[in-house]
Amino acid sequence: MRNFLLSFLFFFSISFSLGAQTKTILNEEYIDTKLEELRFNTKISDPEKEKALFSLKSESEKIGYQWGIPKSGRCIIEIYEKQKKNREIIKLATELEKTDAGPEAYRTMANLYRSKALALEYMGLDEASLKDFKTAVSYAKKIKDSNIRNYTLSLSYNNMTIYFLNKRLENTTYKDSVIAYSKKSIESAQLINGNSKEIPLTKKYEMLSFSYMRLGISSLEEANQPGNLQKAEKYLNESLNIVNTYNLLDDSKVILMNQLSWMYLEKKEYQKTIQYANLARDLEKQFPNPTNRIESFEFLASAYSEMGDSKNAKIYMDKYTYLKDTIRITEKNNTDYSSNILLQDSKKIRKKYLQ
Repeated sequence: MRNFLLSFLFFFSISFSLGAQTKTILNEEYIDTKLEELRFNTKISDPEKEKALFSLKSESEKIGYQWGIPKSGRCIIEIYEKQKKNREIIKLATELEKTDAGPEAYRTMANLYRSKALALEYMGLDEASLKDFKTAVSYAKKIKDSNIRNYTLSLSYNNMTIYFLNKRLENTTYKDSVIAYSKKSIESAQLINGNSKEIPLTKKYEMLSFSYMRLGISSLEEANQPGNLQKAEKYLNESLNIVNTYNLLDDSKVILMNQLSWMYLEKKEYQKTIQYANLARDLEKQFPNPTNRIESFEFLASAYSEMGDSKNAKIYMDKYTYLKDTIRITEKNNTDYSSNILLQDSKKIRKKYLQ
């Protein structure tokens, strides 16, 4: 009850002050202070934060604080990312991109384009996604602070591999692009020196771990090629070593456990396949994601089938099939919605320049 009252009073004070501040107080410094309070206060629920952030965005527009508009919008998108609201990310980011906030907003703009690119990619809008990834990189390269610049570049390069992963069956050279951009991500992350409050060393090692895992996945996809299984094991163990050394725990660890499960499936070590798939399932409860869950079901079904355990193989294959069908329906609905947003925005732009 006490936490609820604290959250309510904090949100009420923000809402009241936004409506009651005089022009001499309601300024850029005030908005920045409130944004920091909202971003890092864990006692306020996401819906309350979202409402307050939209108020700050509106106030930024009223006083002409150009950076405040994408900055508050970026905080809203961070909430949407946690909730997997890709449609909302695309809609809001498309609006925010039109703001000219100047050089100090380069990091904010890079992350806006990167988040939108990811949302587009998750919905199958590949070419629009790649265009936004490239824009994110161009903004990231302009960031003055070296640690922030290298972290944002590493993150953008890493995210960009998703495009090439999704298109690699159409063009075999894209497999090389996955490897190239993963290595660019590693190179940028290694330049982070940890002398920044904004970019602690934890972020550096999260990026390195994920990029090594991505390289491991690339090798696993062609595990039948000579030496690839050994490469996959090397990269995945490098990733695992970083995770264990620096006690990293986030949703990427779920993905890593699944890839280790896959690797042992390729090595025909089925008990280890089951072990790591179950570790992934346990972790996924902390970081719910149906895509990760479906991978675990697939590896478990395959391992039990190879072991001749038809009962357990069927149990996990049924779970896999049901969840895959559910995801397919959801993705189709989301893609239709997002395509409509992009089409409407394109029509508005054409209309503007034809007048």
